[in-house]
Amino acid sequence: SNEKRWNFISLFTSYSPKQLPIYVHSLKEFVRDFIKPANLARVNWSDNIYCTENFANTIANWSGNSNCLNGYLRAVDFIVGFPSDDILLVSEYEANDLLKLFWDPTSNTGHTIQNFCFLRRSMDNSCEVLLLCPTRRNVDDSNALPWQPRRFNHIETVTDDQSMASLQLFSGDATYSTSMRKDALKSVLRVKKEGEDDDYCPKTQAEELLEMRGKEKTFFYSDLEKICVALLCEPGNDAKN
Repeated sequence: SNEKRWNFISLFTSYSPKQLPIYVHSLKEFVRDFIKPANLARVNWSDNIYCTENFANTIANWSGNSNCLNGYLRAVDFIVGFPSDDILLVSEYEANDLLKLFWDPTSNTGHTIQNFCFLRRSMDNSCEVLLLCPTRRNVDDSNALPWQPRRFNHIETVTDDQSMASLQLFSGDATYSTSMRKDALKSVLRVKKEGEDDDYCPKTQAEELLEMRGKEKTFFYSDLEKICVALLCEPGNDAKN
C-alpha cells in the first residue's frame, strides 16, 4: 500500500501513542476490525500495544467484500517504546525515518526504538537489550557515539512478559522460552466462557494465527500447543478441539 508520511518528530513530545497526531489502533482493535474469525478479538491482547495505520494497511485499493487481512499481515519488526510503557508497532518505512531522529544525541525524552527479534532474544536469555536505540542514555554509555548500539541492563524498561507474549502470539511464534512468558501466554489465551454455546477454543485461535503467518507446521509438540492443551484441561473449560 502507499504509506502516509506524518510528523515523525511529534513522537518525542507524546507521552503515549494515543497522543500522536495520527490515528493509532490498539492491538485489540486491529484484531477485531481486520482479522477473522471473530473469536480472535476475545483473546486477552495486551492493553499496552498499538500500531500505526501504515503498519495496519498492507493492501492498496482494497476492493474485497470485507476488511479481512488474514493473509496480508505485516511482520512485527520495529517497536517504539513510550514513557507511558506503551509500545507502538511501526512499518519499515516509518522506522527508517524514526531511526534518523533517534540518532540525534540531543534528545532525552524517554522513548526507545527496538528490533522485535533482538528484544525477544534479550528477554528470553535475561541479558542486556542489544541494539536498543533510546533517546535517553545509560550513564555507562555517556561517551558513545549516537549511531553506536546501546545496551540496557534493565529489560523491563522496554516491555513486560504480558506484552511480549501478545506480540509473539500475534507474530505466529510457537516457542515461549521462559516460565514467566508461558504463564503470560496462558493469561492471554484464557477466556471465560459465556455459556454452553460458546465456541471459543484457545487451541483453535492459536492455530488460526499460525496459519495466517504460514507457521502452522510449528504448532505440533510446541510450547504453544502444550499451553493450549493445559488450558483445555482447566476446570470449567469444555471447549472442543
